[in-house]
Amino acid sequence: QRVNYDHAIVGSVPSFFNQSFEQATANRWQFPLLIQYRWTVSKTKLFAEIGPSISRIADSRRTITSILSLAGSSTSLNTASITGGGGTWAGVTAGAGVDLPFRHLHLRPEFRYNHWFLPGASSAIGQVTGAIALFPVLTTSIPGASPSFRANQNEATFLLGLTF
Repeated sequence: QRVNYDHAIVGSVPSFFNQSFEQATANRWQFPLLIQYRWTVSKTKLFAEIGPSISRIADSRRTITSILSLAGSSTSLNTASITGGGGTWAGVTAGAGVDLPFRHLHLRPEFRYNHWFLPGASSAIGQVTGAIALFPVLTTSIPGASPSFRANQNEATFLLGLTF
């Protein structure tokens, strides 16, 4: 799955105005191991599933642009690109759906919910982005800057399965 996001930070005090924009893309792999329970209610085949999951973010690329305007003086523009890295997170997945037979096929629409256990990854990235926003001169080399990808801790997905 190809994932991306845009993030903007705006800061202002009487002496200067600062804007930072982040664009990020990455490849994401998810591996759920689900136990499925099926039952029939008046000729309708339903199913529910639950189990652990692993999410792997790879090949992430972040571009951060920072604009600093000093009151009554100059404006500076800095851009930094951070590539590589990613992360692996464990989570729990639950889903429910219906099995619809159609000739020799089975259409299986379902909703899935994932909860990822993120070990402080989003707060660390927020601190790095905040440092870039406040000090745009440092965007080319930030010690300890992580190329990790932001991720939502809760996620809902609609899937359409096809079996034959």
